[in-house]
Amino acid sequence: MLKQKLRTIGIALLIFVMAFTLASCGGGDSDSGKASDELVVGTYSIGASCILDPQMTSNYGDWQYVNQMYDTIVTTDFDGETIKDALAETWKVSDDGKTYTFHLKDGVKFHSGKALTAEDVKWTWERWKTETGTCYSYYLDFVDTIEAPDEKTVVVNMTQPDNNFLVNMTVPVASIMNKEAVEQAKADDKVYGTEVVDGTGPFKFEEYVASDYIKMVRNDDYTWGSSIFENQGPAHVSGVKVRFLPEPGTRQMEFEAGNVDILGNGCVFANELDALLEKGDYTLAEYKPPYPVFLMFQTERVPDKAVRKACNMAIDRDEIINTVMSGHAEAMYSGLPEGYKWNWAEGKDFYKHDVEAAAKLLEDNGYKLESDGYRYKDGKKLSMEISYCSSDEDAKTAELFQAQMKKIGIDVVVNSSSADFWERVGAEGNNDFDVLIMGTYINSAEDMLQEYMYSKNMPAPNRSRWSSPEIDKLLLEARSITDEAKRMECYEEIQKVAAEEALWVPIYNKNGWSVLNSTVQGYTAHPTIMEGEPKFLDVSKK
Repeated sequence: MLKQKLRTIGIALLIFVMAFTLASCGGGDSDSGKASDELVVGTYSIGASCILDPQMTSNYGDWQYVNQMYDTIVTTDFDGETIKDALAETWKVSDDGKTYTFHLKDGVKFHSGKALTAEDVKWTWERWKTETGTCYSYYLDFVDTIEAPDEKTVVVNMTQPDNNFLVNMTVPVASIMNKEAVEQAKADDKVYGTEVVDGTGPFKFEEYVASDYIKMVRNDDYTWGSSIFENQGPAHVSGVKVRFLPEPGTRQMEFEAGNVDILGNGCVFANELDALLEKGDYTLAEYKPPYPVFLMFQTERVPDKAVRKACNMAIDRDEIINTVMSGHAEAMYSGLPEGYKWNWAEGKDFYKHDVEAAAKLLEDNGYKLESDGYRYKDGKKLSMEISYCSSDEDAKTAELFQAQMKKIGIDVVVNSSSADFWERVGAEGNNDFDVLIMGTYINSAEDMLQEYMYSKNMPAPNRSRWSSPEIDKLLLEARSITDEAKRMECYEEIQKVAAEEALWVPIYNKNGWSVLNSTVQGYTAHPTIMEGEPKFLDVSKK
């Protein structure tokens, strides 16, 4: 019957017009399984685990998804600094800096349909502060009590001022959760964050396939977007699909074929950017966040300070920046980036690049160079293993570190396994590494210094297994002191101690970027911890 109908000219023309209209308006693609107005983002993550409980993960990939599914009480503007509205319409800080009063927006609902109340905010932050296993709970160290005097008002009482409280509340880990959904999941013996997800964000969780993708659909009831976006209502795109594409060749092939709309930060090797941009009608969204990249020692595994110091002296930052980053980074010498407000300026000269001096330091400490080109002490080869997650830059940096350290007789073994990376270095406390390539977005000095030096943050994110009561005291003082000159003194002393202990090898401050295909409209990079990706409220596909 179909063949008979197709013989008629009228039907044939009708079918042609319908097909053309569907193609123009965004008909489905049965091969790729995605709607044409679904935004597809590629990531280098292997996607082996996905935790959508904001407080229970420190993985930037998870935070990226959490940012689309949840909201924080405040957010930062696109300058990465100015505090703007999110779930709170307005807020006020008392003159002594010890009381914060937030007034929530009207009409906010969780994906389940339950209305957001002040009690949800109170419960979220109290859970974050007290429950075992939460990440970055030190953000709430100075919080004394939280009150919900009515359904729309939240009052936070501090034991002392906290210079970073508001900016810390913009990070995805501070996302507000539905108390009832979390408690019901527990009662039903379900895991919140994998089996149950209930946020207030512009996209709802739909499906997660390990090592393949995570899929979110538009929240059509969303009308409370921050004023930093042109669109405060439901997103323009029907959904977001994040594809886990750890293999660089596959990632780029899928992008060039049009099966991926955005290659997120870290998905395109810096020295391959120009070549990719020349291949098609692509846009580079580049931004300059504070993003330190450094090597962290696990000090119990590399206990000799002389060895850690020698690594700092032998590192060739210029070679790494030119080879790995093609100029999309600036050299970093201390605990905070050059030019950053709280940078310790003297750190630039603390370790001079001097291969001969590094070799002599090892020699003077009993590490003798043998005929195989490596150093030995007490019959044991001086060797360490370097680990990294899965970014292309980190892989190349590891190789260069290996080659540079060989010049002073250190045998560096590169562990390129990413499948078990977070199991080895994560919050479970394994810290199973010698030296680790770390990169972190920072909204404040504490995002670097307190995160990686504070005793309360062991075993993660302070994976170095080094801490000091004196440094703990300085870190807390720097957060609360209102005199900027004295605050600067604290930060300088903290960075100086980190250098003296050679806890890290600072390498560079990295630019961020995403590459967009020609269908993506309205994308503006946001220089925050979500790897540059804003909530996709203003983004559309033509």
